Amino acid sequence: MKTSFNNSSSTSHIRQVIRKYRLRIFYKFACKVANFHLITLQFT
Repeated sequence: MKTSFNNSSSTSHIRQVIRKYRLRIFYKFACKVANFHLITLQFT
C-alpha cells in the first residue's frame, strides 16, 4: 500500500512539473515570436 501511494504521489508531482515546464517553454516561444514580429515590423 505504501509503495503504491508514493508512486501515485510522485506521478502527480511529475505531471505538475511537466505542466510548469510546458508553460515556461510556451512563454519563451511566445516572447521569441513577438520579438521576431517586432523586428520584422521595424524593418519593413
